[in-house]
Amino acid sequence: MTVGPLKKLLTFLNIQFIKVQKNIVEISWIKNPNLPFNFNTEEGAILIGAFLSDGTNTSRVMYKNSDMKMLEKVETSARKLLGNNITVDFRLSEYGVPMIFLPNIFGRALSKIHVPRGKKVKINPHVPETIIDGDFRIQASYLRQVFDDESEVNVANRRIVLYRGVEVTDLLPKKFLTSLEIGKSYCLSKISNCIRKILSTKPPNLLIGESKILLKFGINNRYKLRKIIFQKSGYATVIWNLTVSEKYNLKLFGEIIGFTMKSKNESFDKILNSYTKRSCDFSIYLRILESIKTEIEKKGFFQTKDITSATGLSYNSVKKRINRLKRLNKVSIIEPGKYIVDENVRNRVDRQAIEWEKLLL
Repeated sequence: MTVGPLKKLLTFLNIQFIKVQKNIVEISWIKNPNLPFNFNTEEGAILIGAFLSDGTNTSRVMYKNSDMKMLEKVETSARKLLGNNITVDFRLSEYGVPMIFLPNIFGRALSKIHVPRGKKVKINPHVPETIIDGDFRIQASYLRQVFDDESEVNVANRRIVLYRGVEVTDLLPKKFLTSLEIGKSYCLSKISNCIRKILSTKPPNLLIGESKILLKFGINNRYKLRKIIFQKSGYATVIWNLTVSEKYNLKLFGEIIGFTMKSKNESFDKILNSYTKRSCDFSIYLRILESIKTEIEKKGFFQTKDITSATGLSYNSVKKRINRLKRLNKVSIIEPGKYIVDENVRNRVDRQAIEWEKLLL
């Protein structure tokens, strides 16, 4: 007998399902199930994060990831939550990506706690209350899974970027939609201000909730609209990203959340280690300051493009260091795009790099 008819029979007999569920020995490919399924646990948080990210809860309950360690983590969590004797189907996608299929009753259980069935970009779900109301360990486990699945660790720019999408087809004028090429993505610079304003009214609810949990942990972050994609299936999706950057926030992220995936852990370690190995930075600052001194002697101020041209450094490299000097009150803006430098800083240009450690730390 399946659960549906059993519940109807129990209702007819005026018996509560909760009183008999512990005696159920097999249900939907699960022998000796751990009823009732308790998602208010770390393994529950991992599974919620997985099926709000790389997993899908449709007619088949499937999770895929190219990292086998992530599949093992999800399978282990499922066995702890549902019962050790569950049937897990392992397959490869048509592109060779490993994936596992879990019992369908698990998908129904997920939908009961607001991990919906269907396409997440169309439904735009919220972070479930199980996570929002959960304790520190549950929220950290959820975010770790989400960032493992959906984030990029950008070593060059020292940041972690989490991506979420949401469908916006109904918000957009038909004329704009027909101008889009199927399967192509468009960055914000290619979109009119009017359309951008429309798109900015619908950020992904998951990203909003995840940002709030990070802030609760003291990890500052920001999210913004990134691009729009016109899907082959005929609907438009906007991609938003949430960024965690700067030394304090990244260290706190590592202490509280971190990553399971080896590749992301290695990249994240490179970011953290770059904050402790600064000696190479000082020589770059010296090059920049030498050029600044020359420009100020010539015209009384300097511009970023002057320093880029004189040093041969990239615009982003120069701009990043000028912004740091501004935050330390060593450089001041006299008008948009034009700067002057503190006299004490100019006097240090000819000193050794060791002096820069005292100035910049």
